[in-house]
Amino acid sequence: MKGTRSASKLLALVLCTALVPAIPLPAAANALTPPEIAAAGLRTAPVSISPATRYRMTLPLAGPLDVLSVFGAERDGGERDHKGIDLAAPRLTPVLAINDGVVTRINRSSVSVFLRHDDGWSSWYLHLNNDTYMTDDGLGRGVAPGLEVGDRVVAGQVIGWVGDSGNAETTPPHLHFELRTPWGEPIDPLSSLRGAAWVDETVPVDFEGAFWDDDGREEAATADLLASLALVPGCGPYGLELCPDAELTGADVEDLLGAALGLEVSVGDYVQLEPRPASKRETFLPHVDLDVALGCGVWQYCPDQIISRGDMAAILAGVLGFEPTDADYFDDDEEHYAQASINALVAADVFDVCMSLGPRPFEPNRPATRAELIDAIAKALGLVQVNSCRMIA
Repeated sequence: MKGTRSASKLLALVLCTALVPAIPLPAAANALTPPEIAAAGLRTAPVSISPATRYRMTLPLAGPLDVLSVFGAERDGGERDHKGIDLAAPRLTPVLAINDGVVTRINRSSVSVFLRHDDGWSSWYLHLNNDTYMTDDGLGRGVAPGLEVGDRVVAGQVIGWVGDSGNAETTPPHLHFELRTPWGEPIDPLSSLRGAAWVDETVPVDFEGAFWDDDGREEAATADLLASLALVPGCGPYGLELCPDAELTGADVEDLLGAALGLEVSVGDYVQLEPRPASKRETFLPHVDLDVALGCGVWQYCPDQIISRGDMAAILAGVLGFEPTDADYFDDDEEHYAQASINALVAADVFDVCMSLGPRPFEPNRPATRAELIDAIAKALGLVQVNSCRMIA
């Protein structure tokens, strides 16, 4: 593995060198279609594109590039040519936007994404994942959760994950990548790939699964399962990280639950805020409303507010509508506003309380982490089983 990592690092360094701009075009022609160009009195034929043309871009995969099939290769017994380049990669390798632009089309049957860049060029990403994690069942989804036609993306942003959808079911998982000029002409992207920029030097080039910061952790398999179903967004500037130990904010909960359930979730509808003690309600600012002066977490919910484990339970039970139970599983949640929600989630196999000496403390006031919510979502959706031997208090 160390040898592979060193070789991959070397390949990444080679790919990140010799950045050159795209072929120069007339300024007025860059964003124009051929009829508009003719009306403007400019050339009416597309600029000739050399096979050696290098287009300035980010690498389309978060990992080493392994060419499976080249541009121009024969298809269907010579009836057509290959319009892109096939890049072999393990299933669930993140697929990245190569430039800033807008999503113009998403094909969910053959699982592909099409982008038009701000400079008029386009990129196509085909054969994204359509299988559930560790299977070839055709029941997965490979487009990043929440990504829709018309959305803006930035270079390096995760737009999906590698798979074998469409007519690639009999081939190894790979990305069919196409690069097209402003006139829609496909060109050989190999030279551009050789000069492409690595998305972020802090991202390793040989990680496993959908996220780079969870390798070797217990929650990695759960995260990859959810990613294979397009039910979990990443974090960080590009969506390449899981950030399992990050403390949850209200915005995190809304994003994670929204992606998993396909609906908008307002955390403020379920979180019970405690007013600040009277001795701390003074404000020294004249003409400032007291509620505004005290701010988030006192009279009102704010998205960057840290969510506790008790808050997380209240949100999950409220959003998912779990039935209350008379059982009581923990000793440290007495008189907590979320106690009924906590017990309902244990009864519904969302929280595990199996311990040889009895259930561990729930810690309702401790900040919840992204890993804890992701685990709870997977169990609430019945995707991961709870190994529970409940001891009812």
